[in-house]
Amino acid sequence: MPVPLAFAESNRAQTERLCKLVARLDASMLAVHLPNG
Repeated sequence: MPVPLAFAESNRAQTERLCKLVARLDASMLAVHLPNG
């Protein structure tokens, strides 16, 4: 079943945003956990 172009574009943008958010959260969590050892 073909996916409409607009939906595919929106989905890709949402996925990229989610990946960036997760990467930022991972970095901040590492920054919090590392000093505590």
